[in-house]
Amino acid sequence: MICDNSEQAMSVEIERAKSLLDEAMRQMSIDGGDLRFFSAALLVAATRLHIELEGPENLERTITKIGVRELKRTGAVATC
Repeated sequence: MICDNSEQAMSVEIERAKSLLDEAMRQMSIDGGDLRFFSAALLVAATRLHIELEGPENLERTITKIGVRELKRTGAVATC
């Protein structure tokens, strides 16, 4: 189980990421950006950052875990 400090730190960073994304989307609406290209570029950047910080060894497992969690959250699948 994740300790309280880790959960709190994750919660803070989730809010930070949401805030940054909100601002980026606001800028895109002003500048006429492309949300699909932005989403793809963001995924590439996040993947590169994860590899830089954690190494490539756990990337597949990490992406799979995130994907399963999001598929369940959106109701696309009941269980995986």
